[in-house]
Amino acid sequence: MCRDAWRCCIRRLKAAWGAATFHASFSLGNRKSLKVALRISIMATSKRNNPVLTFKILIKGYVRKIGRNGIAASPTTLLIRSGGLNIIADPGTNKRLLLSSLKKEGIGPADVGIVFVSHYHLDHTINIALFQNAKVVDGTTVYDGDREMPHKGVIPGTKIKIIATPGHAQEHAALLIPTRLGRVVFASDVFWWKSWEKQRLDLEKEDEYATNMRALKRSRRELLNAADYIIPGHGKMFKVPR
Repeated sequence: MCRDAWRCCIRRLKAAWGAATFHASFSLGNRKSLKVALRISIMATSKRNNPVLTFKILIKGYVRKIGRNGIAASPTTLLIRSGGLNIIADPGTNKRLLLSSLKKEGIGPADVGIVFVSHYHLDHTINIALFQNAKVVDGTTVYDGDREMPHKGVIPGTKIKIIATPGHAQEHAALLIPTRLGRVVFASDVFWWKSWEKQRLDLEKEDEYATNMRALKRSRRELLNAADYIIPGHGKMFKVPR
């Protein structure tokens, strides 16, 4: 433990910048300048260790009628940026719209490092193959080519939590994203609406594709308690009522 606060400042700055840079930039007599530099160094180190998470909804999920019996469907697709890592959540089915949305953000499929899939319904997964350089992450596992390893409940290299949310599908998982906006949950099909339905929050709403409605209702309650904002699988983002 360093008992002299001033010597602690010097040691911390040397550790952050390196001794050579420290001696080249400051004299020990200029303590005011050194303290300012130390604050800047600490802030920069904090940003490196705790990169700001940002997100952008690339595609708002939809389920539309086609003719008498058909539908067109693709889920909400999310771009998350953490430091230099680009993450796509639920790449969906609409290849043209996904590629054009990525282009507007200044990135292409090759720039994506991780693809998260909430569950394995085809409308959420068809476009995975676009991302040749990406690892694929689901509720339990990280897939890298022919290799697979269990993860630790977070998107690797980030502080994004992966939450098991069974019900719509047994393997279903959601993401809890800490942002400046608050706690944003990418809920996927824990909550979803058809395009012709009114988007009304109803924990008892029946899901025709659910494998276990009782589990789905528990997952809905859990996410509502965890989130400030929820991004549904099909529909628009909403603020959780308190």
